[in-house]
Amino acid sequence: MFGNDPTVVAGTFRRLLDGQFDEVGFAILDRAPGAVRATFESLFARSDCARTVKRCGCSA
Repeated sequence: MFGNDPTVVAGTFRRLLDGQFDEVGFAILDRAPGAVRATFESLFARSDCARTVKRCGCSA
């Protein structure tokens, strides 16, 4: 995950988790605001997993 292509990581999670759970939660450290999170949102939007996106105002 850390330093890997977010498209590959999100795609792998989606492929492995799709159809297994009603809801999956991810904690995403996004140093470039929105870039990694947007990738996960985009890939999971086409998934059977429930997709509730919440943003924490936490800072690293």
